[in-house]
This record gives sequence, C-alpha cells and structure tokens, in this order.
Amino acid sequence: MISYRSASRGFTLIELMVVIAVIGILSAIVLASINSARDRSENTGIIRQVDEYITALNLSYVPNGNEFPWNGSSNLNQYGCLVNTAGSGCLYNGGTPPMYPDINPLSNYISLRPLDVQVTDSDGHVFDSIMYSSNGSNFRLRYVLKGDFVGNEACNLQGATQINEGSSAFEGVTVCVYESR
Repeated sequence: MISYRSASRGFTLIELMVVIAVIGILSAIVLASINSARDRSENTGIIRQVDEYITALNLSYVPNGNEFPWNGSSNLNQYGCLVNTAGSGCLYNGGTPPMYPDINPLSNYISLRPLDVQVTDSDGHVFDSIMYSSNGSNFRLRYVLKGDFVGNEACNLQGATQINEGSSAFEGVTVCVYESR
C-alpha cells in the first residue's frame, strides 16, 4: 500500500494575521516618529525667524534713543501682532489683537513678514505672526510652535519659556515667550 503524505507548504491564516499585525504596529510607530520630526523641523524655521527679530530689536535699541519700539504702555502683557496678515494672525486667548502700532524703527534692520511656517491648532486656528510687547526698556516676543511639547527646552531659545494659555484655542501647539533681559 502506498501512502501519500501531504507536505504542508505555506503559512496558516493565524501566522499571516500575526505578521500583518506586527507590520501595522511598526508602521504606526514609524509614522508617529516622522510626524514629530517634521514638527520639530518646521519649528526650527519659526525659531530662526524669532531669533532674527530678537537681533533686529537689539540692534534698534541704541539708535532708537536707548529704548525698544513701544506703544506707550508699561504693560508687557499688552501684545500686538508684528505683521498684519490676511489669516487669523496671532491669536491671543481666542481673539485677534491689533497690529502693533509703530515698529518702523525695525525696518532698517529686518523686513517684517508672516511666519514662514503656519501653525494650526487642534481647533483649526491659524497662527501666522509673532506677537510683540514692549515697555521701552524690555520687550517680549510670543510665538507658537507645532506640537504639544513639554518644558522650556521646547521653545529652543535661551531665555524663552513655555507658557500655558489655559484655553482650548491652544491645544496641539506649544506657546512660548521670549523676554529681553
């Protein structure tokens, strides 16, 4: 009597499902890493632009009578947009502040422009400008970065601190403030 043994060649359905699940998990991890790296890369452009404004403001100090351009208010929390944009500009607690009244002294040092990279929060608000406040002797720049990062190192400028706005208008983004010394 001749017996035939069937040779099992191939994979079972369970083996295929396990391999597909492992590949899916690995691809999700890779995609999350890529998105985080992309956010950090785009944030580098924003930070570079903020750094350019800091340099221009410092250069304008002495020629502007030993003070930074300001609107006459001693309140450093009275922000205005550095650039008036067609978008929602530089949202602040859900509202749009006015254009900063007089930044003309900076025109000798830098061309004011919207952010090179627009930042959108989880509610769809677009941040495309840097905010500025000054009391003459000090200034603050407030800017928004992509992603929810934790800690002052996320702001990537020496002296910049991360702030918590406590508003739903800032979910999915990191809000930073640089204050001159």
